Amino acid sequence: MRGFGYQDALNVNGREFRIHTGCETDRERAICEVFEDGRFVSSFTHHFEIRHDPTKSIHENYLKSVTLDLHQQTMEEIDTLFTVFQKLSVIKDPQPHYRLGKLFLSYHFYPEAIQNFINALERDPNLIRAQKRLAVSYLEQKKYAKALSICTKALRQHPKFPDLYDLLGILYSHNGQYEQATEAFQTAIKIKQDYLESQFNLGVVLFLSPLGDGDENIVIPVRIMR
Repeated sequence: MRGFGYQDALNVNGREFRIHTGCETDRERAICEVFEDGRFVSSFTHHFEIRHDPTKSIHENYLKSVTLDLHQQTMEEIDTLFTVFQKLSVIKDPQPHYRLGKLFLSYHFYPEAIQNFINALERDPNLIRAQKRLAVSYLEQKKYAKALSICTKALRQHPKFPDLYDLLGILYSHNGQYEQATEAFQTAIKIKQDYLESQFNLGVVLFLSPLGDGDENIVIPVRIMR
């Protein structure tokens, strides 16, 4: 059976999103993609299991139902996100703004995520989780200077938070500042010795750093490869 799918336009607050959802039977998955102004925004995948019995055909109605559920669920969630965003402005508690920002970030709606994290920080300037994800939102938009400014400011308030040092190392890496990145990752590992992500990032930086110097005859330490 060939793949099939659904597509719709979703209008929210004067913006139009195109929602495309298809079923790939050979990969046993339905995948929904969101576009705005021809620009890819995000995608969501639902995996299902087909019992392969050569004596029976694949139940087409089941596959259509799975695909349509993902399609409609994505549309409803996007519509709900923007509806809640409009109504949340009067809330003084920073947590709802932070949580909504996380949801917008997961959908790759970066401007809305940024605004919600800013709203949360206006209500609680020391909310470290909002500071970190605000920097991540700018990072995802490749606004490295803005993200770096927020991250360093957060570290002045929270100098013992390893996730911030890991993020700082990532930002330095994007700027080609490998020495500063190495120091940041090492600090994160010093604070949290079993921090696997920072250990991996450190290995990547130690690999990239000499490459940046044009040395093609590099022997990568075994511990870094490991």
